Amino acid sequence: MKKLLIVLILFVSAPQATMITVTGADGTIADDGFCSISEAINSANNDTSSGSTPGECPAGSGADIIELTSNISLTFENHNDATFGRTGTPAINSEIEIKGMSHEIARQSGLTCNNDNVSDVGEFRLFLIIANGFLKLNNVTLTNGCVDNTDFSNSYYGGAVYNKGSLSITNSIIISNKANSGGGVYNANQGVISLVINSSFESNSTVDSGGGIFNEGNIYSISNCNFSENSSYYGGGLENFQNIGSIKNSTFTENSAVYGGGIDNADSINEIINSTFSANLANTGGGLSNTGTNINFIINSTFYGNEATTNGGGIHNQSSNLNNLNHSLFANNLATANADCYLQSGIVIGNNNISNQDNGTCSSAIDQTDMTLSTIDILSDNGCFETLPGGSCVQTHALLTGSEAIDAGNSTSTNHDQRNFSANGVRDIGAYEYQGINDLIYKNGFN
Repeated sequence: MKKLLIVLILFVSAPQATMITVTGADGTIADDGFCSISEAINSANNDTSSGSTPGECPAGSGADIIELTSNISLTFENHNDATFGRTGTPAINSEIEIKGMSHEIARQSGLTCNNDNVSDVGEFRLFLIIANGFLKLNNVTLTNGCVDNTDFSNSYYGGAVYNKGSLSITNSIIISNKANSGGGVYNANQGVISLVINSSFESNSTVDSGGGIFNEGNIYSISNCNFSENSSYYGGGLENFQNIGSIKNSTFTENSAVYGGGIDNADSINEIINSTFSANLANTGGGLSNTGTNINFIINSTFYGNEATTNGGGIHNQSSNLNNLNHSLFANNLATANADCYLQSGIVIGNNNISNQDNGTCSSAIDQTDMTLSTIDILSDNGCFETLPGGSCVQTHALLTGSEAIDAGNSTSTNHDQRNFSANGVRDIGAYEYQGINDLIYKNGFN
């Protein structure tokens, strides 16, 4: 009876989340009868209403939900301090979910972004999450964020989002943001990104590290995501300076950098599974540069058409361990030397990988099979079970009839391919599983 009473008391006393509906079109804080995105964050943080006029934001309570009803255009910063610099909305220090309802939050398009190492008025990121804050981004687009400074150690990180607390990103688009590091998202060394799923990072840029994401904290999982046309000096798509648990069912394409066009790993990644690196460009490591502690697993992944102007069109490995490079496909990668894989130093251990060319110093890890290049299709939408925002699929390279990669896997291959389709008998090598006539059905929109 006492246990039941305690449970009932806890249930009754637990704060209930408040739904805060944004009605304002910008970040204005005023008692004007509208609930702006900045007022909504303040109400959620402080559990107070934004004003006495009808239509203002209600007081938050517990883990609050902020719902958008239209696109938001931010015209000025609402947070500016010596530690983090300029942010277009108040710093988040509570648990907040932003339900974008397919709308966007943008720094106003007419504002300049000079990239001259000076923080100008009008240059600001969109969100700042400080310690104890937890932001869940759901079905929202973040665009045109800009941070540019060298005065403060943190003020030039995170074009769209700076995370020093906790962050998750679901069904969202991070596009056309700029920073010195972390063009789209910066995850600080105390920060945790629990999940990035069904999301796209496009055309974000930095002059230093991590065009799409710069991670100096912990990322648990990146799944079914697209990283495309991001650029940076280190890690065009993603720069990792600490720990990433899992990257799976994701595609890195047309990203560019000096080191690591798709990914530059400077610390530890546990696994990259069922993923595609296509048409990425770098001086070294077009698809992937691994110079950190280790990458434990790369399994059933595809490296196609990546280019390095020096070494390692597909993979570059230096002073690091790539412990299990298995069941992966290398095709049409280009470099001055070592087009598929450049083992500069460290260790690359692999099994059951194939290539269309004999070009690389990881020959013990990659079986230089005479794979027929014409049996691998161009990168395209080949169907999927989980879509990106807007309904498209993460793109893959389909295997065509007669490919040597078909049914060439074994019992240690994955059970599903990048699209989450089950293995059709014996699993194929690479990220894609050939389904025969069913591939045409899925690709043309039938199920």
